[in-house]
Amino acid sequence: RARTHSAGYHHPHDNDNYLKEDWTMTEALQHDRRVAVIVYTFQTFLKSGPGKTFITPYRPSVSPQQEEAAEMYLAALQPALDEIDDMVAGRSNLESSLPRQ
Repeated sequence: RARTHSAGYHHPHDNDNYLKEDWTMTEALQHDRRVAVIVYTFQTFLKSGPGKTFITPYRPSVSPQQEEAAEMYLAALQPALDEIDDMVAGRSNLESSLPRQ
């Protein structure tokens, strides 16, 4: 099932196996782990943005308007955060890919 991409590039997901016969990680699993760390880090920064932008700099005297702005900011980001969750869940659903004992 291997596919060859332009210029002979072989994408890590061209082979869908995550473990080798000796139970070590394949390149595809190592790649997915790196992507998951990057996406998790990005998502963490996005989630902390509203508070760090509208609340933390003004403590201890935070106004209701600042709290509302932080809530609106988070609400605006929620679709992106949901997309990230869906992407991570889809790419790192390893349970179905790992062999059963």
